[in-house]
Amino acid sequence: MAEHVILFQIATTLIIVSLFGLLICEIVYLAYIYFSMIFDFDQETFDIKSVEDLWSSKLDKTDKLFGVENDTKTN
Repeated sequence: MAEHVILFQIATTLIIVSLFGLLICEIVYLAYIYFSMIFDFDQETFDIKSVEDLWSSKLDKTDKLFGVENDTKTN
């Protein structure tokens, strides 16, 4: 009977540790997405973009991805 309790504790501990590992991976991934939106990782220098440039570039990439022509742009 004691072996079952020990095996259950080991299994529970492994599940909890793996869930915390997944949580840490998710936090790191979300931080990467957040900082990749703020910093331009495609260039050698990490220039902070303005919010307007940030959203316009993201919208341009999304429009190209889905094949949408954006006629509301001003030059």
